[in-house]
Amino acid sequence: MRKMKKVLAITLVVALGVTSMTACGNGKSAKGGSDTEIEIAYWHSGLGIDWLNNMVEAFEDKYPQYTVTIKSSADHTAVKAPFGNVNTDTIDLYMSDAEYNYEYSEQLNDVLDSQVEGESKTIREKFDPSYLELEMASDGNVYELTYGGAATGIVYNKKLFEQAEINTAPRTTNELVNVCDTLFGEDIVPFCHFKNASYWTYVSDIWRMQYDGEDYFVNNFYGCKDEDGNSPSKAIFTKEDGRYEVLKVMEKILTPDYVLSGSNTYEITTMQTKFLQGDCAMMVTGGWIANEMKSVGGLEDFEIMKTPVISSIIDKLDTITSDVELRKVISAIDAVTDGDKDISEYQTGDAYQVDDLVISASDWECVRKARNTISSNYSGHSMFIPTYSNAKEGAKEFIKFIYSDEGYKIYTDTLHMPLPLSLDSGEIDISDWNDFEKANAHLVETAEQTATTYIKGQHKIFYLGGATAYAGLNLFDKFCANNATDRLNATQAWEKLLDKVESNYKNTWLANIGE
Repeated sequence: MRKMKKVLAITLVVALGVTSMTACGNGKSAKGGSDTEIEIAYWHSGLGIDWLNNMVEAFEDKYPQYTVTIKSSADHTAVKAPFGNVNTDTIDLYMSDAEYNYEYSEQLNDVLDSQVEGESKTIREKFDPSYLELEMASDGNVYELTYGGAATGIVYNKKLFEQAEINTAPRTTNELVNVCDTLFGEDIVPFCHFKNASYWTYVSDIWRMQYDGEDYFVNNFYGCKDEDGNSPSKAIFTKEDGRYEVLKVMEKILTPDYVLSGSNTYEITTMQTKFLQGDCAMMVTGGWIANEMKSVGGLEDFEIMKTPVISSIIDKLDTITSDVELRKVISAIDAVTDGDKDISEYQTGDAYQVDDLVISASDWECVRKARNTISSNYSGHSMFIPTYSNAKEGAKEFIKFIYSDEGYKIYTDTLHMPLPLSLDSGEIDISDWNDFEKANAHLVETAEQTATTYIKGQHKIFYLGGATAYAGLNLFDKFCANNATDRLNATQAWEKLLDKVESNYKNTWLANIGE
């Protein structure tokens, strides 16, 4: 008889072993120092725990020399609390939010470069390269790898769109504004969000990368390096870049009329329930919502759209000069991406032609990348192994199993969600997935760049100093504040950001990193 796996529910930090800082050998005395007993601390968040239970069961069947214990909590702070306490921490594998202090993290380069028995590709070769770039630390090594997550974006209620006679999802942010107008005219509330408008940051990141470009977003802004090569640089935080363009979009779509009442005060579960029950047409969320909200009902009437391209991108283009032209080009790019047309149908010499519009190769490439930019929280759901664990090899074997074809099928069969990963042979069977799940998978499959704040090579002014893109301010919910005196426009919001940078840059952010 196969041994029963051990799953423990934890809610308190003390339950994870942080009861004492007293030295006790190598920190593994609580479990006898075994190198075959793998103890996992897991933040289950919106993914739940069923997939991990299924993974552990299959892993223990295949590798009977190992025993896996899961300590699970919905509190990521509690999950990570023991990390770095070398004398008391008994955890061998953390599965939690991202960790940027690698003093106690085992390098995972060997995991990436390993090959699962019976497969022809290394794990590195199975991963999307754009995802792995986000996981690379400033020293060029990888210390964390994803255990789950999803593409994020604007999810919409197809029935409400049909009711308002909206036949296609918006392609640009100006078109998104028009969609909001149309919905409102049909007495349908366009948007909802939850307290602090938190999930809007996912779409904000996409629009910022679309406007600024991937290099600026990753290397300049999150590298905190200005155009003259100075780093850290205050100029990065005061430059009118894509952040300001985002504020101008938010001002148009997050009006009091266009946002469901209660969005600025209620918690996530309440607002997601209202959304799924049809109280509004759109909400920013991710692929996890199906699993997280399954008690409310299915997502047969919902779909995640490709995030509209920020209309002000034409400021960066030479041969596309209006939103109408931009929409035409996006439609052509979508046709190629979705396999409905071949790129040769639009190529003409060194340029591209859509109807009577001739677009330069550089403009086509810019819009194509922008259109296929996604936001995800993959690099925010991280697996990392303490250097002081004496079950490191077992923990690495478990990570490898997750990324094996067998493990990946367990993940996708349970959650109906993809990872930025491909099988060694064949494709994941998604034939029984609903439209929402298939659309989410398509976003991941066709993504060319990922906009996320979980960039492991970012400057320490962010993860130690406390700096953020909007200087720690909650600004998006201010556009739809019911009280007119609390409401902001884009210019006022930007001025508040500049004031915050001025007061925090030297005295707080630089001080926190010792500069």
